[in-house]
Amino acid sequence: MFKNLYPTPVTTSTWKLYLTIGFFISLFLLVFQPFGLIAYHAPNKYWFIGGFGLVTFVVLTLDNLLLKLYFRTKSGKKDWTVAKQIMMQVAILFTIGAGNYVYSAWHIHFYSQMIGFLVFQAFTTAVGVLPISIITILNENIRNKTYLHEASMFNENVTALHKTDLTEAPICLVGENATKPLIIVVSDFLYAESSGNYLNVHFRKEKIVKSVLLRTTLTRAKGQMESHPSIIKCHRAFLVNCEHIVHVKGNAQGLRLQLNHTDDEIPVSRNFINDLRLKMDE
Repeated sequence: MFKNLYPTPVTTSTWKLYLTIGFFISLFLLVFQPFGLIAYHAPNKYWFIGGFGLVTFVVLTLDNLLLKLYFRTKSGKKDWTVAKQIMMQVAILFTIGAGNYVYSAWHIHFYSQMIGFLVFQAFTTAVGVLPISIITILNENIRNKTYLHEASMFNENVTALHKTDLTEAPICLVGENATKPLIIVVSDFLYAESSGNYLNVHFRKEKIVKSVLLRTTLTRAKGQMESHPSIIKCHRAFLVNCEHIVHVKGNAQGLRLQLNHTDDEIPVSRNFINDLRLKMDE
């Protein structure tokens, strides 16, 4: 269960979510005043209590930056598991607890700093660790069942994705400032992966799988292959030739395509699942 794959955490466009979380934490503490806050009396009491929400927002933002750095330096992004997700969430709880302690220490005198720190960690963990674990495991089970079912539906009709491109004209990809275009027979094109301003094109030539790095964007390349209906966008960073799809895998991370002639698995974004389904129905 804990070794099962889990969706990689989203590290983009999350500040609004963190601001919302911080707001609700402030509201919760102001309304219910748990953990002895109701006994705290000071002229700035409500500002002090509301500040815990701001602390949460700042800590979550910093944690998100660290997570971005982690995924930039680690190659195991595809191997994110339920256990790693829970460990990450517990680590986030620890940093929030530490932030709350430092913030409180500016307003409250602790007879023992160590005891005060441990108390804040205990409060934070008690509030968060159980629901985090339950939600993570339930989410993995739900997503896993959903995508397994989706994959089985595709596999029943995977042959419908073949023989959809009757175009005889070859693929012609022209990179920026390139003097010589990359010309590929349609049936030899496997997939292309975008990385910034570059596109890694994978194809067969004389029965050998090769790859060429072009300085171009995925959008531009897709435009140059519009006349080939078998080539579709299945992910924000991938174009794939449906002619070569032999199997569709599903787990909590989503759908992945297995192709002829390569062991590479191509991810399918949720936003593009319907495009793949429509391709089957043609």
